[in-house]
Amino acid sequence: MRIDVYLPSGQCASLSLPPDATVSELKAAAQKHFNLYFLRLTLDGECLEIRKTLQDVGLNDGDMVSALVQAPKLAAGRWAKAFALIDRKGTVLTWGHPGCGGDSSDVRGLLRNVLQVKASSGARAALRADGRVVAWGEASLGGSSEEVQDILRNVKQIQSSERGFAAILEDGGVVSWGWAGDLNGIEDQLHDVEHLEASAAAFAALRADGQVLCWGPQSMGGDASAVQHQLKEVQQVCASNWAFAARRRDGSVVTWGDADLGGDSSQVQEQLRGVTCLKATAWAFAAIREDGSVVTWGDAMRGGDSSRVQAQLRSVQQIAATANAFAAILADETVVTWGDQDSGGDSAAVRTELRHVQHIAASNGAFAALRSDGSVVTWGDADYGGDSGDVQDQLRHVQQIEATDGAFAAIAGIGVVTWGFAPSGGDCRRIQKQLMAL
Repeated sequence: MRIDVYLPSGQCASLSLPPDATVSELKAAAQKHFNLYFLRLTLDGECLEIRKTLQDVGLNDGDMVSALVQAPKLAAGRWAKAFALIDRKGTVLTWGHPGCGGDSSDVRGLLRNVLQVKASSGARAALRADGRVVAWGEASLGGSSEEVQDILRNVKQIQSSERGFAAILEDGGVVSWGWAGDLNGIEDQLHDVEHLEASAAAFAALRADGQVLCWGPQSMGGDASAVQHQLKEVQQVCASNWAFAARRRDGSVVTWGDADLGGDSSQVQEQLRGVTCLKATAWAFAAIREDGSVVTWGDAMRGGDSSRVQAQLRSVQQIAATANAFAAILADETVVTWGDQDSGGDSAAVRTELRHVQHIAASNGAFAALRSDGSVVTWGDADYGGDSGDVQDQLRHVQQIEATDGAFAAIAGIGVVTWGFAPSGGDCRRIQKQLMAL
């Protein structure tokens, strides 16, 4: 059987495979021909399931299939001290703190066909297309998955806490490693899991039936027994460093964990109606409601008190968070901030520049706003990336921005641009030649 595989650029590969070959084999053949890694193959706009045969998905001799190419993708995260960039071939480049995931040289040969990379404070874990996981960095923080490698197969998704990792398997089960808490007592209940969320050291698993199960230190939300009867029909779980909040189908919110740091929402419970999205700093939560208003709770100085800007919080579309402050994008594409002023809660100095904002990335102490013209505006603690003056002329035609705990990286027209705390990835000169060649 001959199948023609087309790239968006118009390049074509005419490949011959037996009718009982799988879509996965077709994908591998096309990948080898173009020397590119494909995120998915499609036929008439529908994604082809890689485990099915060519016959099963309705392919016939001479049919044409489209290959959607995976663009270079930055990976970082609130715990990260290093960046990872997944290139078009599915290989990975890393930079930042070498002992916390910034040096991946020991596993470079294993980092192929990578789909996802997650970070704890001292390690990295990469999910490959074959469902296997590659880990590196500080072993005690998840940099070694040897103890669970035999069962860490057919992985669908990875999540990280500050100290470890957990993975969802194809059958909906969960495996954890690093300093990721003890699953004893709930393994049998961890089935049909669709999403994982993590505080600093505890995890919450959202099952397909809308129920939530937790493990880890009680002080960080690892024990939800007090509200377990309420954790039904949950659609989203969000975590601060010390607590969790769950949004239910009816728009109500359930919280648990450290009472002073977001685990107790009783003072605003009557306002938590019609909630559509939750976001958290390290110490507080913010909820967007159907009418575009915002409700906050938790540590007042670190985002839990939005009274100063409450009148401005109308038609809110998105919220981003540093460790101690929030930034909201309104429907008119302007921005409202609150929380710790030194961590991005005060945006007065750049207010006139915060127009046509499409997306906001956040390190632990600063924000970076991507505008519709591809330019970037930064504010907050300069040591955490709040001052991008040295690279501002390079921040043009920006497509993506990500942040570690103290630095930013952007995919721009000239390549990858970094700024902020150098040991956390703010300096990529070591691999600049490789980055510019992507």
